[in-house]
Amino acid sequence: MSAAGKDDPATAVASAGPRGREEPFGVVGGGPLPPSLDGKTVIRIPRSDLEDATQEAWAAYLSGEDPNVAVWAYLQRTRRQARRVIFFSEMTPEQCRRMLGEGAEEEKDEIPQD
Repeated sequence: MSAAGKDDPATAVASAGPRGREEPFGVVGGGPLPPSLDGKTVIRIPRSDLEDATQEAWAAYLSGEDPNVAVWAYLQRTRRQARRVIFFSEMTPEQCRRMLGEGAEEEKDEIPQD
């Protein structure tokens, strides 16, 4: 890269990409970012959500909305969903019975017959 290329933000190299190749500034996960997306927003996106957040940003940009707001809403939605998910290994025996519906059948069997 020439000395003039290093000063140009459009051709400056931000970091090595996922496969070790260098990607130009403004390109994340193999695709370009919307022009109005803040650099501070991009920094705070977890690597695992980067591609989905980029799609949300483009959808908002193309519909005339603020991509930053769309990305923050997506990240908040993802965090809420992760909090709601209960892993099987973390469940109590009572939660497992309730999930499988075994508690209701046991109650029916315990009703005394005349």
